[in-house]
Amino acid sequence: MSRKLIDPYDIALNFIKYRFRSQLEIEQKLKRKKIQPSQIKKVINRLKGEKLIDDEQFAHLWIRNRINLKPTGSRLLLLELRQKGIDRDLAYEILRQELPEDLEKDLAYEIGEAKYQKLKSLPPFDQKQKLLSFLSRRGFDYSISRETVEKIFGA
Repeated sequence: MSRKLIDPYDIALNFIKYRFRSQLEIEQKLKRKKIQPSQIKKVINRLKGEKLIDDEQFAHLWIRNRINLKPTGSRLLLLELRQKGIDRDLAYEILRQELPEDLEKDLAYEIGEAKYQKLKSLPPFDQKQKLLSFLSRRGFDYSISRETVEKIFGA
């Protein structure tokens, strides 16, 4: 019984049909499938030519998706984009466009207020500490987290 050869391009197409992917994600997938580097380069170039890979568009979509489905601060979003292979300068630029500071503050307040409702049975000091930690874990920088806690507690 002969083993069927799988076209690397088909592997890449199947990988991107579920969600848009960064170039690095596709390269890593093909490497895991033991595709030769020269073939990977050809597949990447073909996908770029067909506009099926675009790291800038990927970054915009990633940020919008995270904001809508699981609001996240810019620190965590930047980390995620870097892990997906997005250039640091490009990631910063797109973050400034998609998540300006006023929107990030609104998001922090929105999710902070929801979390606060779950913490009401705790003493105020614990509420504040847990809320501050929660916002930090969600990728909001300290100044936004602190400002949000103060706003929620009316301080």
